[in-house]
Amino acid sequence: MRVENLISLIFHPSVSTALGFIIIYLIRCKNLPDLLISLIFFSFTPFLITLILMRRGRVSDLLVTRREQRGRVITLSILGYLIAIALIYIYGVNLLFYVALLYTLNSFLILLITLKYKISIHVAVLSGVSTVLSFLVSEYFVIMYFVTAIVAWARVKAKEHELSQVVLAYVFFALLTYLEINFISTDFHI
Repeated sequence: MRVENLISLIFHPSVSTALGFIIIYLIRCKNLPDLLISLIFFSFTPFLITLILMRRGRVSDLLVTRREQRGRVITLSILGYLIAIALIYIYGVNLLFYVALLYTLNSFLILLITLKYKISIHVAVLSGVSTVLSFLVSEYFVIMYFVTAIVAWARVKAKEHELSQVVLAYVFFALLTYLEINFISTDFHI
């Protein structure tokens, strides 16, 4: 397997998402039910949806490289995210709740963008995760932006995206997540 394909698999959006929620749990939120809900609905369920749709022939590959196939996966995933938000709310509002809200909003925007333009979901998700970790957990996670750049390189090198698609995902979702964090941290004292 080529290095760019290996990087794409290692930093599959479901993996990046799980990594982000686990780090937040370990450092800022010690509520195990919230972590389990987050992992099940934000990481495992989208991956499972993709696998099921692959078996049914509705998605061509695990990375959902065809833009026109992404809508169903993202829409079904967002429905799962909404269930997770409701469950986390029941257990008590904390940082994972707000991150789940941001993730869901960003996923909805990814859905809207991907209807017309093939943005890199790998880079968009990892850019958002990097921003959340850097601003809400520890400034040491700024290193994740470098990891995001490596993933962006891998997606272009693998010929799955053009440079403009990864740059848009990187910059737009880092900036958007930063603005969202400023909003929630001001209004909700995080």
